[in-house]
Amino acid sequence: MAPVARFLSPSEALAIEKIQIYKLETDQRLNKIESIEHPNVELKDRLDKGARPQFGALLITGLFDKKGVMTETMKAKGIDKIRVTFDVLENPMVTQPLEEEVTIRIIDPNGGVLSTTNTKLTDKSKVTSLKNTIQFDGALQKVKWNFPEKGLLTGKLMKGKYTAELWTRGLMRQKNNFTLE
Repeated sequence: MAPVARFLSPSEALAIEKIQIYKLETDQRLNKIESIEHPNVELKDRLDKGARPQFGALLITGLFDKKGVMTETMKAKGIDKIRVTFDVLENPMVTQPLEEEVTIRIIDPNGGVLSTTNTKLTDKSKVTSLKNTIQFDGALQKVKWNFPEKGLLTGKLMKGKYTAELWTRGLMRQKNNFTLE
């Protein structure tokens, strides 16, 4: 026997139509919520890059020991230590404290890197003078380091033009030249 077609009453048809409209509106709301919740990856990457330490000028000064007091000099023959100073600039985009490894390379007039570690490396770009980690919370920070960190320089420095480089995350952030007489 053939199935009998059943016709819907007007109230049943209206109820089915309301259910379909409700389902459509619910799906649209869920899609809108998902699009709002989905993180904007490009914006997040830009914010992450902006929330990094920025560095002020890299300054180098020679120091010599004058009766137990370290005194500034730029005369090559008298230098016992080299003072490296720079500012980590204020950055309001940094919302949580972070650690940043900072590498300093001091390059002599002949292209050699002043170092207290093994300078016999085949790749001279890997030789560093100082490497430290700074804690950064977004506020202005003044940094003063001495090279060598402990003790005094062994041997004398030559006269001439030196270069100091500040590196973080594999990129040179600052470069400055200074001359010892």
